[in-house]
Amino acid sequence: MFLSHQPSLPSFTHTHARFARRYFDNQPVLDLIEKKRPPGILALLDEESVMPRATDDTFAQKCQRNIENRHYTPMGNSHFQIKHYAGDVTYANFGMIEKNKDQLNKNLVEMLQEQVSPRVHGGRRHRVLSASPLR
Repeated sequence: MFLSHQPSLPSFTHTHARFARRYFDNQPVLDLIEKKRPPGILALLDEESVMPRATDDTFAQKCQRNIENRHYTPMGNSHFQIKHYAGDVTYANFGMIEKNKDQLNKNLVEMLQEQVSPRVHGGRRHRVLSASPLR
């Protein structure tokens, strides 16, 4: 009885071949988003976020100049599209630079300004006045 329910080899091979044809290799999409060299979207966003005059438009232009990936489609300076395994997804550039800026430094300074412990200030009691690196 058990053997009568086993799929035959041709049936299994046919099912496997159908699955293999539909399989989407997602590695190029991951490289497009995360890779450092050549730079992917996140590397370009990090790079552009530290520029003093960076805007969403300059980020879009940098992506258009640097990204050569068949899964990436620029749509002017306001949007871009990535062809994921699940389909095409459109992303808006609006606010990406601002959202990516690191607020740790500002938050750290605010926290240190509130501290009165001599350990934090190296034995001296004084307020931290700027965001310059601590020495």
